[in-house]
Amino acid sequence: MAGKVAFGVSIYPDFYDQNACKEMLDQAKNLGYQRVFTSIQLGDLGFEQTKDEINDDFKFLFSYAAKIGMVLHVDINDRVLKKIGATVDNLKPLADWQIPIIRLDGGFSVREIAEMTNNGYGIIIEENLSNYSELTERLAMVKEIGNLQQYYGCHNFFPRCDTGIIIEDAVKVAKMYQDVGCKTGIFISSLYADKDLNQMGRGVPTIEKHRYIPAKIQAMELLLHDCFDYIIFGDSNPREDELKEVISAYQTLNDVITPEQREKWKKHLNQQRLNTLCIDIPVYWENLDPKTISTLESIVFLNRNDIAQKVIRGTQSRDIFQLAPNLPIRRVKHSITIDNTKSNRYCGELQIMLEDLESVEYVNVIGMVKPYAKDLLALLQREPVFFRLRGGK
Repeated sequence: MAGKVAFGVSIYPDFYDQNACKEMLDQAKNLGYQRVFTSIQLGDLGFEQTKDEINDDFKFLFSYAAKIGMVLHVDINDRVLKKIGATVDNLKPLADWQIPIIRLDGGFSVREIAEMTNNGYGIIIEENLSNYSELTERLAMVKEIGNLQQYYGCHNFFPRCDTGIIIEDAVKVAKMYQDVGCKTGIFISSLYADKDLNQMGRGVPTIEKHRYIPAKIQAMELLLHDCFDYIIFGDSNPREDELKEVISAYQTLNDVITPEQREKWKKHLNQQRLNTLCIDIPVYWENLDPKTISTLESIVFLNRNDIAQKVIRGTQSRDIFQLAPNLPIRRVKHSITIDNTKSNRYCGELQIMLEDLESVEYVNVIGMVKPYAKDLLALLQREPVFFRLRGGK
């Protein structure tokens, strides 16, 4: 992991008064969120029940975010920029409102974007990373005549169901921007937030498949790709438990490793490795006593360097468990197993199936990865990622 990722929320004064905006900002800040996104162009884009001007509610959001130290990202297009009295070569109205980052949604030429990155107010110009066909040209122009230090990239979000992008494309362009030192961002969605941006929709993510899975799983998948500097809820007013779960998605090995495992690994641990991401995979347990579950959930696993084709191998549990043969059933894809006492020197090894395998007498099936987390497994197989297994909710 390149560095700690910042998390953010979205707040739209079109739908909430100042008290509600303050409560949402305070809640997010207290939970560890650092960024807030808003749009001053919803009315211009035809969203329902939105305002067509920058009123006191917007100005309150701008000033209060600055007051409590949350970095504000403001969505804008060329028409709205002109409406508020700003121009490509004069961003003073935005600076006067204490806006540190403007995200360009459209309407600007390649040269205009590059020129804006030279503004003397320190305002970051945030590119729309979902405009794939124009990104190479825009990046080249900023390198030539602009200022890369004041140029970020953030993907779009998609309120309309079935219109989000695929994660491979999102990752590819984000890495292109990070390779030249530009920070990058992306949006995740809430399963429970109010449908402010689309009453017929479901969530406001960047990635289409994220629309229907828990926010923490969305965040963990993005973290594993290691190419986003900030991850922001596209929906306004996510539920409190979602906010807590997402902020907890970023944890390091140092945060979770037990003293016993730290001692076992001490020859291989340095500060860089201790600062490596460790994710929690949600699972269902089967036919295990509470003590065994507690022990399993305390272990940090790491797939072997000699990557197996059909399974993820957690050898870290080999010296811990001596389980008698129990439930040696067919090992279906995404099931979790432990080698039992018939497995000789492999006894205690934990595996996660990446395809269906037949039953064998020396392997107990002990659980299943929850279906909505299945896409995390391919990333665990390919990369040296620390992980734990967690039951419960």
